[in-house]
Amino acid sequence: MHKYLVLSVLTLMSFSPAQAADEEVHRLVLVIPDHAHVTRTIDIRIESVHDDRVRSAQSQNIYDDDVTKTADGYAIHRHRIGTKLSPPQNTNYSSPEWVVWWSAVDDMTYTTDSDFISRDIEDWPEVQRHLFGSVDSAIAKSDPTARGQLARLDAGDAASVLLEGENMMSSARRYMLRVGYPLKGTTTSAAPGGGGTLSLTKTFSLTKWDTASDDAEIDYDLGDDSGSLNALMNRTLAQMNQSHTKLSASWGNDLEMSQHCHFSAWISSGLIRHGECIEKTVWHHEGHLTSETKTIAMSENLNK
Repeated sequence: MHKYLVLSVLTLMSFSPAQAADEEVHRLVLVIPDHAHVTRTIDIRIESVHDDRVRSAQSQNIYDDDVTKTADGYAIHRHRIGTKLSPPQNTNYSSPEWVVWWSAVDDMTYTTDSDFISRDIEDWPEVQRHLFGSVDSAIAKSDPTARGQLARLDAGDAASVLLEGENMMSSARRYMLRVGYPLKGTTTSAAPGGGGTLSLTKTFSLTKWDTASDDAEIDYDLGDDSGSLNALMNRTLAQMNQSHTKLSASWGNDLEMSQHCHFSAWISSGLIRHGECIEKTVWHHEGHLTSETKTIAMSENLNK
């Protein structure tokens, strides 16, 4: 379900005043040469818990991005120059995202907007063929549907999956912000399987803008204030009970999801010095506790 949350669109935002507010509006803007090399590190760790059973995996990668300015954004050739993998053990993860995170995609070319938000993977057919090989060798036997899931991704969807860490960093550059004035809005997205819509609350907060130290600090929070996730679960439960699966009503209760990110950025270049996003999903059902925590740490540096 998480990728649908990541791909959701901000539909309503407003400033909310807070104490010690700075009236000046700021926005991180990329200030880099028309042709540059940017080093990015992306560290993804996932830990899932079902009652007392804990499973985890980690992917740490360093990329050299060859960046070229275009008329409406950038073209980037990503080359992996370092990796450290801790593959999942005794798990049943089988989504395209999972395969992508732990697959050896050493090179690919993609396009972005002026903030580095990805648009399309230009060599997606070649990258997709590589990932098919990873699916076939890793999880095809345990989950025959995984290959089909990967086949349905187009170049744009694939970019949002493969470049999740990069897009998270770039989100800090998207909005005009004021110190002490959180920018709040409602995010709506289509629920998986055509089950209606999810309505979530997004907040961007600029907590520091100091040109003397060349440092900006931005927080981002995503939460389900409206209870739409539980509503989705209850709709899904009703559909399952109408078909062939009989579950008690408690299966649709107590589903919680939240995401918090913190970014430290260089004002002079607009690049992210360090960022960390923690996404948590907790589900209480039938006397059991299931949770998943995904942590993504990231940074980007201009090579001069």
